[in-house]
Amino acid sequence: MTLSAIRDKPKPLDDYLDKIRQASAMLSQLQVMAERCNDALAEVDHIQFVTGDPAKEPKINFAPSKKKMFYSTEELADELGVDNRKIGWLRKYGLLRAVQIGKAYRYYVTDIEDFVRQYGDYDLSNEEKIEMAGALQRVRRQKEEKEKRRTSKQQRLR
Repeated sequence: MTLSAIRDKPKPLDDYLDKIRQASAMLSQLQVMAERCNDALAEVDHIQFVTGDPAKEPKINFAPSKKKMFYSTEELADELGVDNRKIGWLRKYGLLRAVQIGKAYRYYVTDIEDFVRQYGDYDLSNEEKIEMAGALQRVRRQKEEKEKRRTSKQQRLR
């Protein structure tokens, strides 16, 4: 073998580095595609959960007493016309904020009103649908946080 043939022959290490770079580029593209798919799935799930005409009355009606600042689980279940289990699921999956006092939970009127405003048109008839709505909310929050980080990073770079 001549000296020029040895110099022109690619080194195994260079081959591995090229393959690693290619794999890294492909991984980045896959991550972008996965994010787009997650966004699309979240939108599809959101469309499936929202039912009926937006001009219609929401499925959940809540008219708080002017004297009350918060409700217990039982009081809120009676007010919304559901059982205590459903209130627990709403709290567990993050759709309804609560404050724990000892073993009991209290729900502030403002948090209940926010819940009704945000989820009044959703079909939250069973635990699976409530869990899915909670997952969608987490995806939205993560997306908003990611967008905030991206915009703040862009502002710092300016």
